[in-house]
Amino acid sequence: MCLGQDEEEEKRMSNIVLKNVCKSYDKEHYAVKDFSLEIPDREFVIFVGPSGCGKSTTLRMIAGLEEITGGELWIDGQLCNYVEAKDRDLSMVFQNYALYPNMTVYENMAFSLKIRKQPKDEIDKKVHEAAKMLGIEHLLDRRPAALSGGQKQRVAIGSAIMRRPKAFLMDEPLSNLDAKLRAQMRVELAKLHKELKTTMIYVTHDQTEAMTMGDRIVVMKDGIIQQVDTPQNLYDMPCNMFVAGFIGSPQMNFLDGTVTKNGDQYAIDLGGDSIPLPKEKTADGKLDSYVGKKVKMGIRPEDIDDEPEFMAKHPDCHLEAQVDVSEMMGAEIYLYLEYKGNKMTARVAPTSKARNGDTVKVAFDPHKVHVFDVETEQTILN
Repeated sequence: MCLGQDEEEEKRMSNIVLKNVCKSYDKEHYAVKDFSLEIPDREFVIFVGPSGCGKSTTLRMIAGLEEITGGELWIDGQLCNYVEAKDRDLSMVFQNYALYPNMTVYENMAFSLKIRKQPKDEIDKKVHEAAKMLGIEHLLDRRPAALSGGQKQRVAIGSAIMRRPKAFLMDEPLSNLDAKLRAQMRVELAKLHKELKTTMIYVTHDQTEAMTMGDRIVVMKDGIIQQVDTPQNLYDMPCNMFVAGFIGSPQMNFLDGTVTKNGDQYAIDLGGDSIPLPKEKTADGKLDSYVGKKVKMGIRPEDIDDEPEFMAKHPDCHLEAQVDVSEMMGAEIYLYLEYKGNKMTARVAPTSKARNGDTVKVAFDPHKVHVFDVETEQTILN
């Protein structure tokens, strides 16, 4: 793919900046509101959120397929609000592959270079290099109708990377594939990003895709950015209940509690059972104004366990719960628990003896407790 050409590398440098970008279809309803983000060259950024959160609309505004209602879009220092899509030097990969059915795989991949009147031998070289990179060399003579979903998606990606754009925009490219293929393609896309050294902006509603592929993740809800951070920081330090619940699978458990204080020891009272919070977590005094008030306590399924060693390590954080369902996943068991009207999920070892209908004792890791404001749903403590 002519990867060694320095001048081509230089030409493809891509810094994308969105400043207070908005998309509204009338004066009251915004699909995207005040979206501000800087995407440095070569970064792999993922827009994630539930259906209707504005992530695809934002991607289409960057591509030039949707008009920007307000704000500014800058690509490499150029204001691009009114630059036509074909002049932005971006490539888009769609969910439905967007291949020409009457052309072979080779012709589909070569098409963008052909219309730019590139020399035949150069096109041939680039097509074969891209096909080799994507493992589709043996498919070059076939038409799209003869391909599987995974093969079609590889061809669509191959067509997009042919002309080496400034950035790749991908709109849920794996959502039509089965689970096994999706996992395989996730790895391939991450490898492709390393090889191409090009900016990628990727839209998905699947938080597993987001967590495993992105350098940074933009979590969106109702057209508004909730949090932008690395996958690990989003997981460990969510800024609100929405992000905490959206990132992580199975999702974080939320329990109703009240903040208590005895001397310098804070705890969350869950209606009889008290979870003492480590002093290093509460030293900044953020909980002072919440003493005696209701809060939401968050704890991830992997931080609840019934294993004897874990129980012994956290002797002050035990509680009893009813097992509604025990789900064997192979390497682990998901216990779906009921505790004082709250539903909880615990990820435990496959050696767990807990079965449907049992009353079990579990422990929490207090270092992994999150505390949220009931009204604003903002994080008080991570």
